[in-house]
Amino acid sequence: MNFSKRNINIDIIKTLALLLVIGLHFFLYTKFYSIEYTLISIPFVTVRNITMTCVPLFIVVTGYLNKDKTWNRKYYLNIGRIYLLYSFAMFILTLVDNKYAINTILFKTTLINILHYKYYGWYINMYVGLMLIAPIINISFKNMTDITRKHAMLNIILAISIPVTLLNLFYGIRYSILGYILPNWWSLTWPLLYYIIGVCFSYNKNILNRNSKFTLKLLAITSILSALVYYKFQIYVESGLHINIFIVIITTCIFSWLLNLDINVNSKLRTSIIFVSNNTLLAYLLSYIVDNITYPFVNQITNTTIRFSLFPVVVALNFILTIILVIIVRIILSTLSKSIKLVKR
Repeated sequence: MNFSKRNINIDIIKTLALLLVIGLHFFLYTKFYSIEYTLISIPFVTVRNITMTCVPLFIVVTGYLNKDKTWNRKYYLNIGRIYLLYSFAMFILTLVDNKYAINTILFKTTLINILHYKYYGWYINMYVGLMLIAPIINISFKNMTDITRKHAMLNIILAISIPVTLLNLFYGIRYSILGYILPNWWSLTWPLLYYIIGVCFSYNKNILNRNSKFTLKLLAITSILSALVYYKFQIYVESGLHINIFIVIITTCIFSWLLNLDINVNSKLRTSIIFVSNNTLLAYLLSYIVDNITYPFVNQITNTTIRFSLFPVVVALNFILTIILVIIVRIILSTLSKSIKLVKR
């Protein structure tokens, strides 16, 4: 298979984003949000905030790759294929929840779960809608100058990210008006923000106008500063997920750094990265099964410091198990596809 024309940097970003998704779920399932922050918590908060860039990175990549896309038959068919893959994943997840019993209840429940976007299906609910809107952004940005695109990106950050950040920081302070200086009505449209960032990078890879050392320094400073701010203001769960200014900056830095990095990998590793990259959506959905297998064991550890310190081990294990599940499902799909072709003959 010829992968010479692929941008391996994008594949690496998508693979990292999947790893960060699994990392973010670690903090959800190990009850990190129920503990009281202490100084010992700061390193964990730092890592947790970095994992929050998982979904934003996926959306930035989507914007970067889709800047020229517009509505046509192929575009709608691609959305349809994504929804079919999602539906098949929902069937598998429902089958597991139904104790592998194949009956009428299974198919009825599967349909309900598909329509309700159960498990991790919220992402599809968001993604399909974003894809229907995205060509409007593509057409608009195609006719902008570089400086106008920067202004557009700045203004959407002012409209979506900064208001949520202020609300998170000053929500618990009595009579504070600082949390409401800017209108926060548009907070739920945060996927548009990251899609636009991706589109802007597609027109100018060096949009930060800085070298990689500056990007890494900004990434490190923002990550540490965000953890200190969360500790000081005792922020546990944001009023708008994936959207405050710290996450926006960290996401942009990670994407910019990896996008412009000179990366050389051998053919075997390249093939593996591309396989994971091509299957990130399926892996994300199927990771629900792995999460529900591993975390009951992890949570038996009562010492929270030790439990949270297992982050790299648990995340690596869940990542590997998820990819194994993806391989199995891909084999099933390939077999079904071949069987259908034989029947048609």
